[in-house]
Amino acid sequence: MKIRALLGVLALLLCAAVAQAANKAANQPAAPGGEGTITSNMLINGCFKSKSDTVAEVCGNFTIRWKLWTLMGEPVGNYVLSWKLESIKLVNPANKASFYYAASNLPSMLSTPAKAIELYVDAVSSVDNSSSTHRFNTGVPVRAGAGNSYNMPGSPNWAQLFMLRGGCEAEPSYLDAASAKALFIKGVQLSGQLQFCPASGASGLDAVENAVAKLCAKPGADKEFSFCPPQKIAEKKPAAAAAAASSPAIEDRFASLEKKMPKAQEVPSPGKDPFAALGQGGSSGNRAPDQDMGSAFANAEAERAAAIERKRKFDAAYASCKEDMQAQERCAKDSCGREPPAQVCTRSEERRQSCNARPGESCLIIPQFDCVAYGPNAEHAKWDACVRESTSRCAAQGAKITSLAACTSERLR
Repeated sequence: MKIRALLGVLALLLCAAVAQAANKAANQPAAPGGEGTITSNMLINGCFKSKSDTVAEVCGNFTIRWKLWTLMGEPVGNYVLSWKLESIKLVNPANKASFYYAASNLPSMLSTPAKAIELYVDAVSSVDNSSSTHRFNTGVPVRAGAGNSYNMPGSPNWAQLFMLRGGCEAEPSYLDAASAKALFIKGVQLSGQLQFCPASGASGLDAVENAVAKLCAKPGADKEFSFCPPQKIAEKKPAAAAAAASSPAIEDRFASLEKKMPKAQEVPSPGKDPFAALGQGGSSGNRAPDQDMGSAFANAEAERAAAIERKRKFDAAYASCKEDMQAQERCAKDSCGREPPAQVCTRSEERRQSCNARPGESCLIIPQFDCVAYGPNAEHAKWDACVRESTSRCAAQGAKITSLAACTSERLR
């Protein structure tokens, strides 16, 4: 009896579930949702910001495939993204100047790393024939040319499917459930007038950043690529300076200075131990006199004093040469004006822009152009020639300084 009663209860529950499902199916919209594609064009800017200090922006041609339908009376949506890289904006960290490079014109060291760039879209689209909007995202970020992004269909509430205005903010104003169902029944068509939310953007830029760092570290890269910061030319201190600072021995190039130094007594040659004679005397069994010991100490002290004096003179000569050389360069630049850029734009393309107007509104789009190719600047070559010529006129003490080492040696003679 108990088993028969339990089976009866289960049968009633099954009938109730079937009836409820049938009721939901009966209440489904007759013409649910819609589907279509949204592509980048003159009205939709295909450029996306990034969080990178090196690659500030990524531009591409994208296609978003979307579909809205119902399942058991509830709305379901899915959205996937595919795209092709068109250009990237690189930033010079020194002067913050930015430069657009077309994907086809990227330096060879950046072409392969650029393929790792990924794109993600979180956007609000206006809905045709209505004053409402719809927000969506394209799932997992996807690389250029890698096909559609991976996304799972989602099922929002009817009361959170369409918005009356806004959309990217945290608490937008939604269309009520009854109105949303009525709009859904008519068929939905996303217009393609997109507003990109802050979460949209490019990622996967580590490979490009590392490649740019390696490229800009190569000698002369700052002259060839505008996005590379100026390279610091390390001034090598002449070997004689290091030797004078670390050892009493003086390089042969300053040997003439020794002849000019007053000699109260004979100074041992560099590298010779002032006490060597005393050691030799002791080994032969002859006791060194006290005056020999005093003389050895005096010679050692004289050698140390002479080395300190030579280093002082060297430092003074080196500092004066450096100061005169800097003054010479400033004079030359003042004669020729401000340095023009080493490279100029040789080809530009019009930037795709988004109107971002609300439904029923219009806006004026002013054409903007981005440089996609660069070449040598003829004005910079003229400026460089002027600087070289002016350097001779601005030479310190009547002689042009071309090398700190040569100038220092000359002034020590």
